[in-house]
Amino acid sequence: ASFATADTHVYEILCTKVSAINDLLPATLRLPRSRLPKCAEPSFNARLYLIMGVFNLIEKQSLEIYYFSSAGPAAALTCVLVILRCVMGSFCAVGKSLPEASSAVQASTPTEPVSSACKSTEGLRKRKGASSGKQVVSTAEKTASQSLEDHAGPSDEPALLFFVIQFLLLFALGALINRLRAVFGPPMMVLAACCFGPRLFPSKWMLRRHRWIVVSCLFLLHGAHVFWMASKLPCIRNSDGICQHLSDKTSNDGDLADLCDWINDSLEPTTPVLSSMNLAGSLRLFTALPLVVHPQFESENLRKRVQLGYELYHCGTEESFAQTMRKLHAEVVIFEYERCFFTPYLLDDKQKNCNSGRHAPEEQLCVKLHANSRHFRRIFTNGGYAVFRLQQAPSEARGATEPSPSQIGDALGSMGAWRDYIDECTKTQKDLCGARLLETAATWQQSMKRKNVATVLRKLADKHFPDDGMVAYYLGRHLDYDASKPERAMAYYKKAVQKLPNNPIILKEWIMFLEETVKDTASAIKLLKERKKGNRRDGIKAFLEIEGAGVGVFLCEAAVTAKNAPGLEALADKIWAKAVRLAPLSSCIQHNWQIIYGNTESYEKLYTPWYRVKMLIKGGVQHEVGPKNQPAIRFLGERQFRIVGNWTR
Repeated sequence: ASFATADTHVYEILCTKVSAINDLLPATLRLPRSRLPKCAEPSFNARLYLIMGVFNLIEKQSLEIYYFSSAGPAAALTCVLVILRCVMGSFCAVGKSLPEASSAVQASTPTEPVSSACKSTEGLRKRKGASSGKQVVSTAEKTASQSLEDHAGPSDEPALLFFVIQFLLLFALGALINRLRAVFGPPMMVLAACCFGPRLFPSKWMLRRHRWIVVSCLFLLHGAHVFWMASKLPCIRNSDGICQHLSDKTSNDGDLADLCDWINDSLEPTTPVLSSMNLAGSLRLFTALPLVVHPQFESENLRKRVQLGYELYHCGTEESFAQTMRKLHAEVVIFEYERCFFTPYLLDDKQKNCNSGRHAPEEQLCVKLHANSRHFRRIFTNGGYAVFRLQQAPSEARGATEPSPSQIGDALGSMGAWRDYIDECTKTQKDLCGARLLETAATWQQSMKRKNVATVLRKLADKHFPDDGMVAYYLGRHLDYDASKPERAMAYYKKAVQKLPNNPIILKEWIMFLEETVKDTASAIKLLKERKKGNRRDGIKAFLEIEGAGVGVFLCEAAVTAKNAPGLEALADKIWAKAVRLAPLSSCIQHNWQIIYGNTESYEKLYTPWYRVKMLIKGGVQHEVGPKNQPAIRFLGERQFRIVGNWTR
C-alpha cells in the first residue's frame, strides 16, 4: 500500500549517518567500510537530501550559538538537576518506606482519645452541636502524616524525567540531521528557562527547612542570568541573529522571476514540465503548470519518477532521454545552468551515471542539447535556465548517430547552433530577447567556462539588437571588465545611458567608468551639473528625482564625485543625505564614509549594533534581485513581471 512505503527514504537518510558517526570516531575505534551496513552508502533518494547541508550532521556554528547564548549550558544544567532530584528522591523513598511511616503513626498517636472519638461517632447520626468538638492532634502525628503525604502524593519527578529523556532523544536526532535542530530547539529553551526554578532544586529537605533562603538565592541567580542575556542584545555576534540582516541583500532570483514570467506568458497552462525537485517547488508556487516531479517526496511512486527524471543531469543519449520524457508524459524540460556539471545525484542504475573518467563534459544532456539536437528544440534561455520542448518526430537536419564530444564542442561555438533560436526569440520575446541572450552569454563564460559560446552569443546580440540599451550596457561592461578594452566599451556605455537615462545601475557604472577607468573626471562632473535638473520632454529625471531599487548606492557613488568637484559641495550634501536615507546600511556608505567625513572612526562609533537596528527599522535595507552573472539593470521595477500562483487555476 502507498501509505506503507511513503517514508522509506527517511530510513535511507538515517542509515547513512552510520558512516558519518564512524568517521568521527578515533582511528583506533573506526570500523573499515566493508564492515559498515550496506545502507551506509547513500542511495539516490538519500543523496537528494544529503547534497544539502541541512541534512548532514549538526553544524559547528549552531552548537556555538547554543553555547554563547547560554541556552545549551543552561539546558544541560537543568537536565543534571532533574536527574539529581530523581536520584535523591529514590534514595529518600528507599530510606523511609511506607510501612515504617505507618508504624510511626501508630506508635506516636495516643490510644485513648482516638478510641473514644471513634466510639462517640460510630454508627450515630450527627446531632446539632454534637460533633463540633475539636480533635487534638499531636506534633508527632502531624510529622508522620506529612511523611505519608510525601510518599503517597503525586510527584513531579516522572514527568520531569520524561521531558528530559524526550529532549535528549530529540537532540540526538537533531545532531544527526541538522535541519531537525528545530525539533529539539523549543524543549531546550524551556529547559534553559527553568534551570533556576525552585521545583528543580534537588534537596526537598533543604527547600522545606530553608525555603526563603533557597528561593532568594535562586531568584538572584535567575536575575543575573537574565541581565547577562540582556547584555548580549541585539545579537550575540555580528554574524548571528538580527545582525546578519543589517546589510544590503543581493540574490540571483531574477533569473527565476524571468523564467516564471516567460512561462506564464508563453506556455499553455496544461503543458507538463520536467525539472529538478528544487525548481519544481518554485514553479508550483509561481505558475500553474502540471509538474512531473515536486518536492513532496513522501510517495514511493514520486521517488521512482524523480529517479527516472534525473537522467536530465547525466550523460545518456538524446534518444534515451526522449524515451524517458515520453514515459513520464513530459513535453518540456528545464535545465538549471548552475547544476550543469558532473552531478552528485548518482542514480541507482550505475550505467546511466555520468563518469568523469569516461565521459567528457560535452556529453552531459544539459550541454549537448544546445548543439542542434534531433529530439529537442530550444524555446527559452536566460542567465539561469534553458528550456527545451520535446519534438514529436526527430529532426532530419542532423544524422541519427550520436555526435562525439569534439563535434558537440564545435557545434556549440558556431552561429548555426543559435541562429534558429534567435529568429524565434526575436519574434516571440521581442525586446526582452537581447538582454536574455547576453545574460546567457555571461553564464556560458563565467559558470560553464565556455568562452567560445559566449563570444558567439555576443556577436549575434550585437547584430540583431543594435538599438537595445540593455544589450549596449552588457556589451560595454564585457569590454570594460572582461576584455579590458575601455576605448571600445565607451561607445556602448554612451549608447546605454542615452537609451536608459534613468537606470541607476547604468548611471553608477558610467560615472565610475569615467572617473576610475578613463580618468575623465571633467565629463563626470559635467554629467552631474546637467542632471541637477531634469528634462521632462525627453523623459530625463534629475538625479535627486530618481527613485526605486539601486538608487541609494548610485547616489552614494555620485556624492563622492560631487564632493570632489569645486562648486558642487551643496549638491554633494543633498545627494549624500538621500543616499544615507535610502541605503543606510549599504557597504557603499561604509566605504565612502571616510571620503565624505574625513575619517573612518566616526562610522564605527556611530554604527553600533543598536544603531544599525534603528536604521533597519527606519530605512530598511536595499534588496537587489538580478540575474546570476550580470547586474540587475532590468529588475529595478520599471517592468512588471507576471508571477502568479496556483490559485489562478
